[in-house]
Amino acid sequence: MDDSYLNRIIDEISSKSALTKEEISSLIQKKKSSIGSGYLTDTGAAYLVASDLGLTLSEIKTKIYKLNELISGLNSVNVYCHFLMLSRPRTFMRKDGTISEYFKMLVFDDRIINRVLIWNAETINKLDQKIGEPIILENVNTRLGRDRKIEIHTTETTKIRQQSDTPKTYKVIIKEVREINNEENDIVVSGVLSSKPRIMEFNSKDNSIKNAVSFLLSDRSSSVNLRVVIWTPTTEQLDLLVQNKEIVLINVKCKIGRERKYEIHGDADTKIIVTEDKDKRGQVENQFIVLSLGAPNIFTSSRTLLLGNGNNIMKLTVSNEDVDLVESLNIGDIIEIKNYYIKNDQILLNNFQDNTKLIGSDESALSKFTVNIKGLQERSTPIIIELVALSKSITKTIKLRNGKSILKTELLVGDETGEAQLFGWENQGKQLVSILPGTRLLVYGALPAKQFDGSFSLQCREYTQVKRIMD
Repeated sequence: MDDSYLNRIIDEISSKSALTKEEISSLIQKKKSSIGSGYLTDTGAAYLVASDLGLTLSEIKTKIYKLNELISGLNSVNVYCHFLMLSRPRTFMRKDGTISEYFKMLVFDDRIINRVLIWNAETINKLDQKIGEPIILENVNTRLGRDRKIEIHTTETTKIRQQSDTPKTYKVIIKEVREINNEENDIVVSGVLSSKPRIMEFNSKDNSIKNAVSFLLSDRSSSVNLRVVIWTPTTEQLDLLVQNKEIVLINVKCKIGRERKYEIHGDADTKIIVTEDKDKRGQVENQFIVLSLGAPNIFTSSRTLLLGNGNNIMKLTVSNEDVDLVESLNIGDIIEIKNYYIKNDQILLNNFQDNTKLIGSDESALSKFTVNIKGLQERSTPIIIELVALSKSITKTIKLRNGKSILKTELLVGDETGEAQLFGWENQGKQLVSILPGTRLLVYGALPAKQFDGSFSLQCREYTQVKRIMD
């Protein structure tokens, strides 16, 4: 947002208060410092300053926030997001003893899911959204929920407006069974229904007897199982729960259950999507998804690709004239390879042009390889990660024990879950040169490494690709 827009906000705050422009600018910087570096622009901080002063900036166009920009305490803001689900009406008791209704809606963008509490049924009277369709929530407030997550609350003037942008696949927010490692609400989980669903009865709070259904959800290799309980399931939900089906559960929570193990719990508002049969699913051995295109190595006239096949990650190095051929490939492309063999994690292939064929693209399939910094402890293979540079990149000379010297380029990066060091040696570090603080990065094929102090770093290897995200 340009400076003239910020100046208009400062002018309006000054006109509605006894503060000078210099005093307002000082408050804006203090507000940014109190929230934390990297979370607010000057314009966003100015809105919070106006809110603290009890001012309404009604004559200035409201900023449209994305979910990753939300903080607690925003009032009358607009939020861009994608629709995920809407609950049935729920009841609650007001302070005066009257019973009222509200609705819970989940929205998402990238890898973020937020809860929206709708207090006025008229807000959703004409709502007819499909999963992934983009919407703008107009005139909403943000609060910190009981689970310490940001909640979006509607107001009497809230409107939900459908946008004409391309819908986004919900696959970007799916967690697989093996990725469940903490208690969390409002999540999306996928897996194979590996046991026969069992109906059981329980006594509800009103002393009536109701039904629940339980089953095991497994990862694709059946090596990890989670107990799932759907409370008061609908007939439609029960019809979808068939053993050996691969399913997605939208609007569930993870909690510690029996035997102090993680369990998934849902209710009648949990949406169940059947994706495919485990028995009918076969891994296509000669089809690979492009996960990363490493930088060309001018010394060896080669380039290394990182490819995925099922849960396996492999490298393919091309050289000489084949280097030019991979320029036409994009991350997410599906290629068919023939006449190859695999040694360790390396695909060995003669003549790239004659033995490969582009057959399609599926960027949504990249989500299973995407993690955040907190999730690094669960991974030992290359990953995809979105980051923000927290420092300027620096290059230094490291002396080895054999007396030789080697260049190392590094910088501090972070996301909403923590910080880590991103580095590369020699040619692999060149992609990090001249990166400045605040630069958003999408790193394909970063290799997690645990340090002596227990923290994790991310190493750029010969197959790593670093993209700078331009807003």
